[in-house]
Amino acid sequence: IAYVSPSFAGLTVHAMYSNGVDADTNKWSDNSHYYGLGVKYNANNILSSLIFEAAQNKNVVAPGNSNAKYGINYGLEWNLGAITPMFGYQYVWQDKGNKDHQFGLSAQAPVAGGTAMLGARYLFGKDDGAAEGKEDKHNVFTIGAGYAYPLSKRTKINSYAGYAHSGKAW
Repeated sequence: IAYVSPSFAGLTVHAMYSNGVDADTNKWSDNSHYYGLGVKYNANNILSSLIFEAAQNKNVVAPGNSNAKYGINYGLEWNLGAITPMFGYQYVWQDKGNKDHQFGLSAQAPVAGGTAMLGARYLFGKDDGAAEGKEDKHNVFTIGAGYAYPLSKRTKINSYAGYAHSGKAW
């Protein structure tokens, strides 16, 4: 279920809920659930959003952490005409699981009839569920470039190249 409020001077409120997936039971309290609440601002060439999410994994069948997962996401983009810079931040956490911070910077610009894109992201965190004596910290850095060229209104060619480097437990 999703709800989007009417726009108030470019500001909208979004609320989301999901009652589980295919493997869920018939009993509501035993199902996995997803909740999300966000605000989005879109005016004067600025697009920004802040979202809180929660996922309860009550019926995880495979070995793993069935504790609820939470996330806070923030995004900002500013269309300057010739270039659109973007910033993103995410913090996710789970009891006896990962706690991660992710930062991303990217930009896109019109080039030769298409759109050129460049972005980089850095993630670092700690796994509270790591086995005794095992590395509990992790990090990863990624960078990527892409180009999208429209062949028609419905068809485009996409190209992408990327690099990732991880360290510690990853």
